[in-house]
Amino acid sequence: MATVQLGLFALAVVLLVVVWRLRGRGAATVAGAGFAVVMLAATAPSLTTAVVGMDAAANRVLKLAHILACVVWLGGLFVLAAAGLRARRSGADGAGAFERMWVRFSAWAMGAVIAVGVSGLWLTWVHVGSFAQFVTTPYGRYLLIKLVLVAGMVAAGVYNVRVLIPAIRRARLAGDEGTVVRLALHHFPKVVAAEAVAGIGVLLVVPFLSGSARKQADGAAAGPFDWETFGIGALLVVLLIAACTAAVRLGADRPAAAAGAPAA
Repeated sequence: MATVQLGLFALAVVLLVVVWRLRGRGAATVAGAGFAVVMLAATAPSLTTAVVGMDAAANRVLKLAHILACVVWLGGLFVLAAAGLRARRSGADGAGAFERMWVRFSAWAMGAVIAVGVSGLWLTWVHVGSFAQFVTTPYGRYLLIKLVLVAGMVAAGVYNVRVLIPAIRRARLAGDEGTVVRLALHHFPKVVAAEAVAGIGVLLVVPFLSGSARKQADGAAAGPFDWETFGIGALLVVLLIAACTAAVRLGADRPAAAAGAPAA
């Protein structure tokens, strides 16, 4: 499977070169194929036909969900940061294009955040037995750094959805193109670039997350994955989806409410 994974990554590089040379719909089609290849490559080490128990299956599925969600979230942020910085020279047209990119990516980003949150909490429980182990073990300290970086990325995403995007829409409804360009091409890309830098920090920390804080502290191993754990995870997924949906709807309603206020 390692050989298969290497071959898939090589194919992804070839497709990336093809996308770089193409334009229009052809490039979009190849880019979609490249995305599928990258996701399959990330999945390859976990693919197996062996029959496993509930605990092993949960371990494999949640780890895979964590990896794939990180690929979508961080990869999208890197592309958006590059596109935003490049669009700063394009004026109002670039502002509209960058805003549309972010709106389309936001649904993927929220799904990725939900997957990262649920799988990350479970992985933290598996590898960290107490809050003290966050500061008394090397694994815990590196994980704490990673959690701080991820929390900063989530906070920046919330700021984009609840503050920046509604402000851009209000300015667009008011016909204030100067404010649209300033927010979409100067302020917005800086926030996304900061998220991307934090994402690079996360990737730099990941190689140091070897072993387990439980083992380093000579503590007991985590209990097995059971139906009670599954129920807690399912409830967490529902709550996260509800919170993300509410955030998006409130952000979408603010420009309309602001536009309707003078008329009232």
